[in-house]
Amino acid sequence: DPEAPGFSHIRIAPQPGGGFTYARASVDTARGRVSCGWTLKGDTFTLELTLPANTTATVTWPLETETLWDTEQMEQLSPLDGQNRTFSLGSGHYTLEGRKTGVDSPSTSRQEALP
Repeated sequence: DPEAPGFSHIRIAPQPGGGFTYARASVDTARGRVSCGWTLKGDTFTLELTLPANTTATVTWPLETETLWDTEQMEQLSPLDGQNRTFSLGSGHYTLEGRKTGVDSPSTSRQEALP
């Protein structure tokens, strides 16, 4: 985010398409490693994200979904934009999952808090 120098705030906006079904990237910053990866399987989009301590992120979800789950915390996320597409996250490890149509309870994963 150019308005938050030093990677204190990160923008995440995956753009699946072109026949790709997954992508992964990471960058080492002065605050620690930021990593992000996604997979697209049928109507299910999964995003894994790690944000170092003392950072925040705005995540723009690439698909229209009825519900977006944080499968680490087993809870639904509340959108910032009222359209279930933009979310704010703090430091930690996240696995987010959304489906285009009705969402059943997602699988359980473990939350790893960062110091």
